[in-house]
Order: sequence, then structure tokens, then C-alpha cells
Amino acid sequence: MKVGIFVELYRPYCSGVVISVDTLIEQLKERGYEFVVFAPFVPYHQDEQEVPIIRLPSYYFNGYRFAKPILTKELVESVKKLDLDLIHIQGPYGTGYLGARLGQKLGIPTIMTYHTDILQYLKAWTTFYNWPVSFLAQFFCRWWIRWIAQHCQLIIAPSHYIEQELRKLGIWGKIRVLPTGVRMPTEIPNYIDARAQLDLPINAQIVIYVGRIAKEKNLGMLLDAFEYFCRKTGGDYAYPILVMVGDGPFRKQLKRLIRLKKLQERVILTGAMPHDKVWTYLSASDVFVFPSTTETQGISVGEAMATGLPIVVVDKGGASELIEDGYTGLIRPSNPKIFGEALSCLFGHQEFAFTLGKNAQKEIQKIIDAGIIYKEMENHYREVCYAP
Repeated sequence: MKVGIFVELYRPYCSGVVISVDTLIEQLKERGYEFVVFAPFVPYHQDEQEVPIIRLPSYYFNGYRFAKPILTKELVESVKKLDLDLIHIQGPYGTGYLGARLGQKLGIPTIMTYHTDILQYLKAWTTFYNWPVSFLAQFFCRWWIRWIAQHCQLIIAPSHYIEQELRKLGIWGKIRVLPTGVRMPTEIPNYIDARAQLDLPINAQIVIYVGRIAKEKNLGMLLDAFEYFCRKTGGDYAYPILVMVGDGPFRKQLKRLIRLKKLQERVILTGAMPHDKVWTYLSASDVFVFPSTTETQGISVGEAMATGLPIVVVDKGGASELIEDGYTGLIRPSNPKIFGEALSCLFGHQEFAFTLGKNAQKEIQKIIDAGIIYKEMENHYREVCYAP
């Protein structure tokens, strides 16, 4: 089967969507599937992946390149020559619109994975403007999502939270809940070796966040919580450090906040990292935090669980579905004091934290084992392609 993947914000960017797409391709190529990726053109970037990548005309916005939603004759002819069996769009952006239009025009079965809670992101992005702009943007976005969904034979939701959000939008077509699978590397350095490789102090208490550095990730709240934790602990802990792995358009504002809070010696911004090095950072850490309230699933939460880290997540969005409060992690409101207290609890009760991490490591394989997840995805592909 030959599948066209239409994805926004693909490489050189690194995000949960990129990881999800790469894992999907890796898993199903082993089963004999062929893939062609369609993604926005990014200046000065040279593709090195083995999978063919067709770059689409793009425009710059908010730190990223997005595909122009213009269906050209050249693109139609190019896709026709590829003789695709299925189009799999990765969200209702410009690439999603193009994938849906091509599926409609060429009679190719189309499915969509709804990776991003766009309406929640839009609320974060439009706070800089007045309410009429926000209202109009929300209205148009809802219409846009529904239009694309109507041209898909199946929608994959990474969590039950997203399934519910799609139903609220009035999308009543076929929706299946299927999280992104996690596939661990064959070798990960141990705690001490990982710290040595990353030049991190062996006696530090390391709190780690992995994800895009973006406004909608609620990172201001995380900084406030970490500041509260540092103040509360005083001399109880030798050296608390917050490591933030990732990059994004909020980086400059975040650095400014760090300076204002005088946390320059306590917060490390690593920038974008290769995925294999992310696992090294996880292995070197003590506690994983995830403050985002807009997450559809939170792939990095699953990876942290697979590493055996105790976890603190907020009680909104899809990430909290992976956690059982008090058993595999802690679920707390998006409140700096309460979130900071959770950090104090884990560092103050190390046996409890260790137990949470071990439980998480055991339970996550039942939820998002890559082999099981992508076998189910293959079944969905066949269901759509061979439907009567």
C-alpha cells in the first residue's frame, strides 16, 4: 500500500507530530508499506530522510513555515502520477486542506489524525488582539475543521479528550481513539552516565520538561511553580535545576522571564535536540513535568513514563489520560503553588517518587506499545481502503 502523508511543521522542526509521523513510517515500512511525505518548504533545509518528501509552497508565521492552501494543477498531476492508495493528513492545517482536496478530486480514500487542539492554540495566539478578531478566527477555524473532517472517511483521535472535543464541534463521522506509540531505543545510558555525558551535576535535583517552547504550552506557569519550589526548599536540596528540552517561538520571552525571576543559574534551555539525545536527558533526570493544558496526548509524557520517571501533569488536556493520580504520577491544577508543592512532595518522599516511576514504566507498555498501536493503525488503513 502506498500512503501520502500530509503534515505541517515537519523537519527541520522537532515536535510530537514529527515523532508521531516518523514512528508511523518506521513501523509500517517494516510491514511493506510505502510512504511519500508532503510538507511545507523550509528555506535552507536539506532533507536527508530515506522517505521521499515533496515540499509545498509555504509562508512564514509565528516562527514556523506553513503550507499555502492553494491546490495547483502541478500538485494534482504530481499526486496522480504517484498512484497513492491512501492519503493520511496530520491535522487540519494547509497541508490537511490540500490532502482533503486531493482525496476528493482524485478519489483517494482519506483519513486524518487530529494531533493538535487548534482551537485552544488559537485562544493563546489571539490574546494579543481584540476580541472581534479572536471571535472571527474561532468561527472560521471551526468551519475549516468541520469541512476537512467531512472529506475524511476516518478520523484518528490520540485521546478520548480529543474525541470529545471533535464531537463538540459537530463532527459525527467515524472517530477512532488511537494514541501515538512509543518505541524506546535499544540502549539508553544509565542515570550516572547520562549526567556525565550531558555535563550535569551529579548532586542536582533535575526537573525536566520536553516539548516545544511555545506560549500555549503554559511555560510561564511552570516557571512560577519551579520558582516557588526553589524558594520553599531553601537549603533542603543541594541544587534544583529545571531543564527545558526543545525550541520554539516563545524562547525569547521565556529567557526574559527567567532573567526577571533571577533563575539563570537554575534553568537550562537546551534548544532543539535529536530524539535519541532526548532519551539521554530523560535518563539523567529525577522528575518530569508537563504543564500544557492544550495537549491532545503528550507524547513526551509517554516517553518519560517509559523511562521510569515520576511525573507531574496538569489536569486539562489529553496528557492526563496517561496518568493515574497517585499511582503512575501526580495530576494537579494549573496553579503554580499547587504544582510546586507536587515537586516538593516528590523530592521530599523519594521512595514514593520511585514507586510512581516504576508503576508508570510498567503501565505505559500496556497503553502505547508501538507494535500494538501500529498494527491497529494498519487495520484502520485497510478498513478505509477496502471499504465496500
